[in-house]
Amino acid sequence: MNGRSMVLACLAAAGLAAGVGAATAAATPPPAHQEAANVTLRHAPTGFRVVAPSGYRLRVASGVYRITGGTVGVTVRIVRSTQGARAYGETLRRSGDRVALRSGGRARFLMLSDAGGVRTSRLVVRRGTVLVVTIGTHPRGRAALARIVSRIGATVRGGTPAPAAGSPSGGRLVPLTPFRAPDGGATAWVPSDPDWSINSVGGALEGSGPRGSFLLGRSFNILYPGVLPPGQLPGGSVEHPFVSAIDALERVWPLINRSQGINMTDVKMRSLIGDATLPTFRSSGMMVYDYTINGVPFTGVANVATEDRLSANGTFFWQMYISSIAVPDDGDPTVGAALRLVWRSWNPSGAIAQRNEQARQILNEINQTWRGVAEFRSRTADQQSRDVSCLLRTGPFIDDNARALGLPPLLDCDSTYVPRT
Repeated sequence: MNGRSMVLACLAAAGLAAGVGAATAAATPPPAHQEAANVTLRHAPTGFRVVAPSGYRLRVASGVYRITGGTVGVTVRIVRSTQGARAYGETLRRSGDRVALRSGGRARFLMLSDAGGVRTSRLVVRRGTVLVVTIGTHPRGRAALARIVSRIGATVRGGTPAPAAGSPSGGRLVPLTPFRAPDGGATAWVPSDPDWSINSVGGALEGSGPRGSFLLGRSFNILYPGVLPPGQLPGGSVEHPFVSAIDALERVWPLINRSQGINMTDVKMRSLIGDATLPTFRSSGMMVYDYTINGVPFTGVANVATEDRLSANGTFFWQMYISSIAVPDDGDPTVGAALRLVWRSWNPSGAIAQRNEQARQILNEINQTWRGVAEFRSRTADQQSRDVSCLLRTGPFIDDNARALGLPPLLDCDSTYVPRT
């Protein structure tokens, strides 16, 4: 996305630099030329508008406004808060940031910080009962890009308020309520809004609504091709050769959904964020993935496992296990955060007590995958936690390239490591 606008951004930056260097030798360009280099980006439904260099783009998702172009990325949030600009702005500082500048007070506050070769500008401005919070990132040492970030932040008008961090809603718009399965197999905290449907049998937990869905602890028996004569495949059954966890997500999972009358298509893993998450299976992993249902794009996180060693004498099927949460791409990212809490709270101990050791390990995955103390103290687990958190908070998944460089994960979802210039 940013790469498409890189040439335009570089030209804009070069123009700014040239204007400074030639000040003594040439007249200042006429106002018409300066205005032609900028455009006003608008979001009519919320009245949001901002001035940015030509070639920059505006994307809006759940009250978050993203302005991107070249190596500059800016996010704007309109936050309803009684805090002063400085008090609120100080809460935005990330651990590991080296603060280069702090200025301002209750009405306007600016903080510049550096981390990993990236400069982050955090501008908070009081506007009536709300705060306009603008966060921009660009490679450190590029003064022209810093001026672009400042100019974008200064031109913000309109926009829809969102809950402030630390407000009573806590940023989580989906209220949760305790749930106990009718058969006693599982407990969890689940969405309490009436537009959610919740079911649980045998320790598995399922919920769906217009803003997202979750399916935790389900196993499916997949028939090998040719086991049954043509035309005798039972309704709702699926046949497919044994495959790895990744291939099962991309190839078999849509077949299972379509067998249940759900038109799932275009299933594609975006990234593997945890390998061998269920080691008793032949293949397993936790993945970020994309898919479409009836033309609507979704993003999800799934823990998938496959097993073909079910019996020493062989069987007619192999097993696919899945736990997944998902939200529409254009939905509220705080719904995804709430669904992660559902996953974390899921406790199938009632069903575990009635099953064998392998099922105990399968259904107790939450303790191994999400809460493993030793695992989550490692850099790999920190990266996994950052990836999932950013996905569920921001919607689109952004790889911060820390794995490829062997560096600690960045905490800001909009940040990536860039070469020092």
